[in-house]
Order: sequence, then C-alpha cells, then structure tokens
Amino acid sequence: MLSAWIGLAHPPGTFLLICPLLVVSYALPLIVLPNHPLWSISSTLYAVPVCGLVAESVAWAISRAAHAQQALSDNEARLRDMAHHDALTGLSNRADFLLQLDAALDHARVADDRVALLFTDIDDFKMINDRLGHAAGDGVVGRRIDH
Repeated sequence: MLSAWIGLAHPPGTFLLICPLLVVSYALPLIVLPNHPLWSISSTLYAVPVCGLVAESVAWAISRAAHAQQALSDNEARLRDMAHHDALTGLSNRADFLLQLDAALDHARVADDRVALLFTDIDDFKMINDRLGHAAGDGVVGRRIDH
C-alpha cells in the first residue's frame, strides 16, 4: 500500500529515487544475517519496490490517457464548430441553420407556438463573388453583419 501511495502521490520518477534505498534496506538483513529468520520476511518485501514501480507506471499511463482524451474532446469540439459555422463571420452555416430550424419547428409544434424567420438578401452578391472573389464577398458579408 505504501509503495502504491508513493508511486501515485509523487511526480513521476520519484519512486526511482526511493527504490534503491528500499532495496538496500530490505536486502541488508540478507547480507548481514544470511541464516537469520528475517531472510524469509525480507525476500517477500522485495515486492514493495516492484509494486511501487508498477504503480508509478500505471499512474503515468492513466495520466497520459487522460491528456489524450482531453485533446481528442477538444479537437472534436473544434471540428464540430468548424463544420457548423462560417470561419469569417462565426455565423451558422447552412447545415447548422437547417438543424436549428428543424429544432425550432419541432419545439414550436410541441409547444403549439410559432417560429419567425428573417431573411436578408444582398443585391448582386453572386456578382461580387464572381468578379472580385470569395474573399471580397466574405468582406461584404462581414461588413453587413457588423452594421
């Protein structure tokens, strides 16, 4: 139990510093008193440093797995946001709009309520995109949203 606490409670590598001291302290009765009954006790205590090393390895693996899971969750959230929002304006794209509209219509149907939809049209927007490029079109949309 002590070895597991040392392996889990301290920074990685701590037990590697303590392990040689434990091995010497447990091996000392074997060297000094080779025929003493402590020999059988001491030989079973070699498991303590091994358990400490295993506990530290498991704690390190759990920590790495937790970091990997967090990075995966962060990336999934970022990708989900990118899939449903315009990079320039941050507004919902068509896919997200359709999901939100569907949810709003379902909610209105259940709550016996209404849904209002506002549509904005920018005159000759296709011409702006075609002649000046999509970057210019994105700039026009960005300016229109700001005002």
